[in-house]
Amino acid sequence: MSEVTYPPVQRAMEKLQALSRNEEDRYRAIARERALYNELTLLRDAREEGREEGLEEGARKGLMLARATLTRLLSRRFGPPPEWALARMQEASIEQIDMWLDRILDAPTLEAVFDGR
Repeated sequence: MSEVTYPPVQRAMEKLQALSRNEEDRYRAIARERALYNELTLLRDAREEGREEGLEEGARKGLMLARATLTRLLSRRFGPPPEWALARMQEASIEQIDMWLDRILDAPTLEAVFDGR
């Protein structure tokens, strides 16, 4: 490496040699590198956590919107939904609600929307 004439490499080699001569500077450089690595790791973890929280929040809002849409469409088609229907909607997954939303178009009764008759 000492034979490399490229100026940036030469400057890096000089800095490395200077750090190698002084033990205290070497330990400071190692500590700095560790601190930078830890900071980058914390930032990466925070971004990942934020991304996961955003996905969860989006799913929660999507489920709420689907329930509201189902309630509105059921009300328009069959009148206000009874308590048993509201309770089922509250416990249902997004997939279940989507299936019920599809059934509203053809179901002859409110019960048929939920039971697939």
